[in-house]
Amino acid sequence: MPRATDASREDFAAEARSLFASLGLDASGGGTPGGGGRYDDLNKVFQHPTSGAGIYIGNHRAASSRETLGAHGIGHVVNCTDDLPLYFDGLAGRPGGMQYVPGDGRFHVATWWRARSAGKMETDAAVLEFFRPLFEWVDAALERGSSVLVHCLAGAHRAGTTGVALMMYRGKLDAATATRTAQELRPVVNPMGSLGELLVLLDKALASSR
Repeated sequence: MPRATDASREDFAAEARSLFASLGLDASGGGTPGGGGRYDDLNKVFQHPTSGAGIYIGNHRAASSRETLGAHGIGHVVNCTDDLPLYFDGLAGRPGGMQYVPGDGRFHVATWWRARSAGKMETDAAVLEFFRPLFEWVDAALERGSSVLVHCLAGAHRAGTTGVALMMYRGKLDAATATRTAQELRPVVNPMGSLGELLVLLDKALASSR
């Protein structure tokens, strides 16, 4: 079991704003969409071998741009924040409409530790159950040929961690390899603090299930 972090003190939105500042960006900005630079609005980290649909890690600007989403064939969105809007919710089936994760449209990766504190993350099976709805939903989207955007504010911490988890699951990668690969594709990915602990737990759980 990894050493516990005081996750209740973590502020990933503040970390995202600090990241923007360190890159000379403001919170409403970003780089070029998927341009392969130091900081882009989104970057592809996985491609389905038969449908060609991809998994992208990105920021709030990618998530709020019909043009960016459409240009990358994205029809499904994973919002990893508690506060950013579901920009195109309610428009499913219409031009520019998006499908969001069932439930409240979000994957609450930053507050996973609440389940741990409640004793609900003590076994490999419990860890896999935490991720199962996300994994199955993304699988179904990719099989249908719809690309998926995983986003938070900066596309670094919360979305970065969730994207790494999907790479581990889809690519059968360990946490270290998936993280390193994600950072090669999107350098700002940073599963910091308790998010790194979650990936260690997932690593063990996936290994036990294979």
